[in-house]
Amino acid sequence: MPQLCLNCGYAVPAGFAYCPQCGTEVGSTVRWDRDFISAILDTAAALVVVLDTQGRIVRFNRACELATGYSFYEVAGQCFWDLLLLPEETEPVKAVFRQLAVGQFPNQHENHWLTKEGHRRLIAWSNTALVDESGAVEYVIGTGIDITERRQAQDALKRAHDELELRVQERTAELEDLNRALRESEERFRLAFENAAIGMALVDTGGAFLRVNQALCRMLGYSRRELLQKTFQEITLAEDLEIGAELFRDLMAGRRDYGWLEKRYLCKDGHILWGLLSTSVVRNSHGQPAYLVSQIQDLTERKEAEVRLVEKEEQYRSIFEATSDGLIICDMDGTIVEANPAFCDMLGYGLAAIAGSRLTTFIHASDQARLEGHLQSVRLGMLFQGQAIALRQDGTEFLVEMNGTPLTYRGGPQVLCVVRELTERILTRQMLEMRVAARTRELAALYDVTAVASASLELETVLERSLGRVLEVMGCDVGGIHLWDEARQALAVAAWHGTAAGTPVESNALSRDGGPVGWVLEHGEPLVVPDLAGYPRARLLAVAGAEARAYVGAPVHAKGQILGVLSVVGEPGRQFDAEEVALLASIADQVGVAVDNARLYQQAERLAVLEERDRLARELHDSVTQTLYSANLMVETGYRAAQAGDQQNTMAYLRRVGEITQAALKEMRLLLYELRPPALEQDRLAGALQKRLDAVEGRAGIEARLLIEGQINVPWDVEEALYRIAVEALNNALRHAAAQSVSVTICADEAGIRLEVVDDGRGFSPEAAREAGGMGLASMRQRAERVGGILSIDSVPGIETRVQVSVNLDPQEVPL
Repeated sequence: MPQLCLNCGYAVPAGFAYCPQCGTEVGSTVRWDRDFISAILDTAAALVVVLDTQGRIVRFNRACELATGYSFYEVAGQCFWDLLLLPEETEPVKAVFRQLAVGQFPNQHENHWLTKEGHRRLIAWSNTALVDESGAVEYVIGTGIDITERRQAQDALKRAHDELELRVQERTAELEDLNRALRESEERFRLAFENAAIGMALVDTGGAFLRVNQALCRMLGYSRRELLQKTFQEITLAEDLEIGAELFRDLMAGRRDYGWLEKRYLCKDGHILWGLLSTSVVRNSHGQPAYLVSQIQDLTERKEAEVRLVEKEEQYRSIFEATSDGLIICDMDGTIVEANPAFCDMLGYGLAAIAGSRLTTFIHASDQARLEGHLQSVRLGMLFQGQAIALRQDGTEFLVEMNGTPLTYRGGPQVLCVVRELTERILTRQMLEMRVAARTRELAALYDVTAVASASLELETVLERSLGRVLEVMGCDVGGIHLWDEARQALAVAAWHGTAAGTPVESNALSRDGGPVGWVLEHGEPLVVPDLAGYPRARLLAVAGAEARAYVGAPVHAKGQILGVLSVVGEPGRQFDAEEVALLASIADQVGVAVDNARLYQQAERLAVLEERDRLARELHDSVTQTLYSANLMVETGYRAAQAGDQQNTMAYLRRVGEITQAALKEMRLLLYELRPPALEQDRLAGALQKRLDAVEGRAGIEARLLIEGQINVPWDVEEALYRIAVEALNNALRHAAAQSVSVTICADEAGIRLEVVDDGRGFSPEAAREAGGMGLASMRQRAERVGGILSIDSVPGIETRVQVSVNLDPQEVPL
């Protein structure tokens, strides 16, 4: 009965003292570690598969992978009968497996395995099992030998034998014995030839193939018939023909009986195969060469790997040589093995003087002990990083940064050090910091100019502050801003710092193609004049001593139109660089926006005055004028009644005249108050509303109240909008609602402000009022929306009217 090898798991046939698989003595208790056993299994020629008690694959050695085409990772955990067995053989094999799983082992059997490509391979199995301490089966181990070719050969031999036996059955027993011996010898050779893992061929003395095995056919991509019609010269790369021909001549001449060489072969598909050719000559009984026995082993992968390795080494060498940082390779004792040109240049030595020297030779004595500690870190497999003082050949010292890492070089452990000089880096950093600081100042100046232009609509203020900031950041004392008037008829000095510009320069005194300002206006782009002394009509700048100064100017743009020129005059010899010119152009654009905004604001103010004047004229015509006309008619009618002696009608007409004149007086007070509103800058919102209530509602006999909750602290535009909305609401209550009392309530906190105006008049329909377009509701809503407020009006005919506006404030917008 076979015994299980305790070392590799092979089922050793009875009578063997040593395992034919691994050579371990049968019955030996020697056990190897798992990695070693795994290595043995993967290098064993026999197929070894380990299954759990459910038939799942837990081990699948390299021979199994080669035989089936499956990798272990593709079959791991799968039942082997689902993947590898023929359907018709599944149940018999399962029966064998069940016997093993219940402890009936070892046993032997044969069955077919299906390869990944669908081919059948006949395997002869010797099976056993591994049991745990209780004797229960843990794993089933199958050790198999692929006997497909052998069985095929045996079948073919049997058929040949039967045929031959029919033909020679009349021969003598002696000839039969001789033939049998010859057949057996031939079979052994054929099996060895056909089943060899490497390519084999018999070649005649002319180089033609007499016989080839399947491995060689697979290797070269030819069928057996195609290959037998060729010579070895035809499948050899032309460049390698002479190498093979020389060996062939030596064998034919008897100078050598065997030999080997590496050469390249042309495969059928055109790709090149590197092969290791081992060949020997077989001679006849006369000592003459009969044929050659050649073996070819595929070296393509190894050769390609060697080429890639050489390419990698050349790439690494190129990088090593071209790197601007110093690179050195040291052994673990700190002796320099290699150094790149950057390191040699850094120290001022040649490579011959550096290679073979200790790294500490080039380090200041105060840092040598620390460097030795770094090298010790690398010996322990760690990285190091630090700084040290290096020494040049001329004795000068300089600071370097060193980074070290372990490296395998020339087959041994080494240290790769990157050495970087810090002096240049420090200077570069300082220059960068200076440039960043200068750029920050320039951006701050641009931001300041933008802030000034956004914060004020007073053109003179914006120009003065912007010009001052420009001169400050550019380090100059003299500069100015020339602007066209709105009609573009005259060019004037709108702002000037430094030497007085004198009277404004009129356009008829400035030639458009004369001075620098004219050039900028004409070309619409910045101008730099290093020396004004050589520039024509430079005196038009009206700067004392300008002839010896430098000048830079940029056009002031707005909406694609040139509004003027921003000019800076520097000291003699001053050089304005490109960044300063770009900054001046950016600031000039901001100034252009400010000028355009200021002019638009002035136009808007003029239009508002005209609109207000037209509105008051309409109010005077619609109310006061008509009222006075009515009063005049009443006076004439009353006069006629008095002449007629009708005292009763005369008194009635006089009372009616009094009522009409009283209404006219109230309307006139309201219009006069609108013409002369209180100064919000002095009285602010609460004071202005109180004065309004006293001056208009109080004199009209209407009960008026003002309630304040919280501290009113809002931006000016919000305060003005709320005041205008409140006045409009009060006007509506006075004119249209016939109110007897009104109240104004202001509630303010950190989040915002709410204004509410309530009257007890006869009310109205807001929808009807909006459709009619009267009572100023649209104006009130627009004022609220401009400051981000929400307006609501609650009024029903015959009930009180409530006007409310709420404005939420950003804490950053609240004035301090």
